[in-house]
Amino acid sequence: MTLDAIKASSIDLTAGSVDTTAYPLLMTLFELARNPEVQQALRQESLQAEATISENPQRAVAELPLLRAALKETLRLYPVGISVDRQVNSDLVLQNYHIPAGTLITVQLYYMGRNPSVFARPELYQPQRWLDRGSGAWRRWRCCCCCTTC
Repeated sequence: MTLDAIKASSIDLTAGSVDTTAYPLLMTLFELARNPEVQQALRQESLQAEATISENPQRAVAELPLLRAALKETLRLYPVGISVDRQVNSDLVLQNYHIPAGTLITVQLYYMGRNPSVFARPELYQPQRWLDRGSGAWRRWRCCCCCTTC
């Protein structure tokens, strides 16, 4: 690769990563403006965690579960990508359909995130659904997230 090609690729990668980060953050702020009770709960959580996180920034994930849930809820409603593809590792029977090993399965993220058979009241912005393990939201959605298997 020439130096100019490397520079062009670097610019493309940087520009692409800005959009995929900015859009979810923008939509999170939009939903927080529409849901002041969630915004207030996030503020309280961050104020309580401030001292711990200041001492050890790596504790942010553990200390801010509602923030993490809010970001997941935003990505459920406003996915950055169109779909996620997974390849079936071994033969599978799903709802009486035989799916042979090696088949590529595509999940349409927008429709899955707004499907009432997958998420109760999908039109609502409810980060709490990700905190309640009994709701099953995290189990239904995990196949669509990166680095997981179904």
